[in-house]
Amino acid sequence: DYDDDFINTKSFTKVRTSKKNKVEDERFWLLSPKTNKALNTQFKRNNKVQMHPDSGYRDGEKVLLTSEDGELELEVILNDDLRSNCVVVTSNTLGLNILTPTMLSDEGESACYQEVKVTVEKIESYE
Repeated sequence: DYDDDFINTKSFTKVRTSKKNKVEDERFWLLSPKTNKALNTQFKRNNKVQMHPDSGYRDGEKVLLTSEDGELELEVILNDDLRSNCVVVTSNTLGLNILTPTMLSDEGESACYQEVKVTVEKIESYE
């Protein structure tokens, strides 16, 4: 036997599936994983945001991602593998940290990368 600090794991499931705890809005969860095309930031920078096709955006469209902390212009790439309420901007994207808060997390004293929600707005082209 060992103590893993998760004595009542069923309570977590109830919280996550409870409709009263579901927050619905038009914002997307910002995911910022490392890319497989670079080693940290040593190689090519990225300027893309991956979105689910049901988001209503098209491949190649220019969009503005806005969080409570800043905004960033990117180009859309559609990805069927994503959840419809998430967007992915890889960590080698120049300016990504503009979207993240300047506070530290309670656990581990690191950046709160997984707590960011963004709005997405199409940038009209003037061609």
